[in-house]
Amino acid sequence: MTDRHRPKSFKGIALCTPGGDIAYAIDPTRTQHWHVQLCEALQQALNLSEAPYFLMPHGSATLDCVVNETNRRWFAEAGSIALRYRSLLDTLFDVPNCLWHPLALDVVTVPIAFDYRERFPQLWEANDLVIAVTPPETVPAMSRSNETGYVLELFVRSDSAEMAIMLRGLHDLLERALDNPYSLKVIDVAKSPELTEARRIMATPTLLRVWPEPTRRLVGILDCPDRLRELLA
Repeated sequence: MTDRHRPKSFKGIALCTPGGDIAYAIDPTRTQHWHVQLCEALQQALNLSEAPYFLMPHGSATLDCVVNETNRRWFAEAGSIALRYRSLLDTLFDVPNCLWHPLALDVVTVPIAFDYRERFPQLWEANDLVIAVTPPETVPAMSRSNETGYVLELFVRSDSAEMAIMLRGLHDLLERALDNPYSLKVIDVAKSPELTEARRIMATPTLLRVWPEPTRRLVGILDCPDRLRELLA
């Protein structure tokens, strides 16, 4: 995308496979979260039996770029799989020598993605795919009404010493409670104040069910199976 056509401020998101294929989108509104749609784009391109939601957050990359009259600044973070392809991400989003921050706690959740290698070998093959997904405001058909999985957001503070243990336990509970696929995005409230405010997060940890609607939230203790089932019901 040329400078003339690139929005001045935007959020760029990408999803990388272990084999190096990438689906990405540029969102001028900086408010849409589209990694689920990137999973669906990879499913279609690679002819997968289901969308690879399990690649999140390991293969996820997010760039928030803000331009004003005097400068251009950005914050970028990526999971362990996506970090391998920093140079390509720099090119796709036109941010030379960008400093990509590792996602908090990604080291805890990496083995989950690799458990799927036998079922989805295409994701570990180098197909040389770079898929540009249509920006959200022009999409006519990719509606969330077609999604079958759960989309969850976990708001935390990265300086919490118990966070790694909490996240591991939450993944275990979700695996036992759900038959459908799910995505869980971990969001540091200090790094994402705009989203924290938009979601009306008043305390941490807060687990938010974004999809299916209606939105529900669980605040405080997350290791209670009964409370988690109420959130997912």
